[in-house]
Amino acid sequence: MPFGDLSLDAPEKENKGLENGACNVRSCQAEPANWYNHGSHAWYCEECRSQIQFDPVNFRDWTHNWLPKIGHAMFETREMIDERERNKPVAPPEPSYIVEYSQYKPEPRSETRRQRTVTGHYWVHNPLAIRESYTSEVRQSKRKLRRKKGK
Repeated sequence: MPFGDLSLDAPEKENKGLENGACNVRSCQAEPANWYNHGSHAWYCEECRSQIQFDPVNFRDWTHNWLPKIGHAMFETREMIDERERNKPVAPPEPSYIVEYSQYKPEPRSETRRQRTVTGHYWVHNPLAIRESYTSEVRQSKRKLRRKKGK
């Protein structure tokens, strides 16, 4: 039964919107529904698909907003979906230099070398220890200031 031939209060079929079932449009129960809509995640008959896909508002929205991001048509048959999935490019492996933080083991504290710079600050070879060294020096200098103010 094509679009518009069914009253809105008619009972719906159990297979409505499913692949090879009845069309997902409320006032249509045509079978088979062979066209998948990526926006509503439901299946539609040929006639309803063309009315929805080529509606000027839907067509412009899909071609301007979604097609560049997603890269496929608004409606596809099962064969088209399977072909696209088969030809999908394989994602490249992650670069070997990316390491999980949990896998990183910092150097033991005894092996961290510190050297004084000309200004009297410490230069630390271990980058993770820089923040710790800086904060401990700030704390020490604040303590010295408090002691001087207290005298």
